[in-house]
Parts: sequence; structure tokens; C-alpha cells
Amino acid sequence: QVYRLILVTLFCCFVGRALNIFGLSAVLNRRAAPEFVIPVGHQVVMWFSGLRGAIAVTLAVQVPGDNHDAIVMTTIVIVLFTTFILGGF
Repeated sequence: QVYRLILVTLFCCFVGRALNIFGLSAVLNRRAAPEFVIPVGHQVVMWFSGLRGAIAVTLAVQVPGDNHDAIVMTTIVIVLFTTFILGGF
């Protein structure tokens, strides 16, 4: 059950981050002067670089309740995955 939570959360993080980065960049690029347009390569780097952090782990550790262990494990796996797997790109 925790593995399903990890996969769904990882998928939602990727999709949510992609929608934010690529969507907002498209809006900004329409109005920006040519020298300030954000290239797609830079957008991909922003997409990957935003999916890691100690703040997420700190917040997860402070969550009370029955699902505390599942939330902490899911958060740590996502942080490790995005740091070591995506960090290699």
C-alpha cells in the first residue's frame, strides 16, 4: 500500500511541477522580449531541480496521526529519487 502511495505521489509531483513550469513559462514567453524568452532546455532543468528538499522531509516528520510513517517514507523516497536519479541528468 505504501508503494502505491509513493508512485502516485511521485507521479503527481512530476505532473504538477511540469504544469507549473511549462505552463507559466509559456505565458511569460508570449509577453517577453526575445532576449528574455526561457528556452525549453532551461524549463526542463527548472522542472527537475524543483523536486527535492529538506523542507519537505522536515514537514513530513512533524505530521501527527496514524499515517505518519507512510507520509515520512513517501517523502524520503521522493526526495532520494529526485536527488539521485534526476540529479544524474
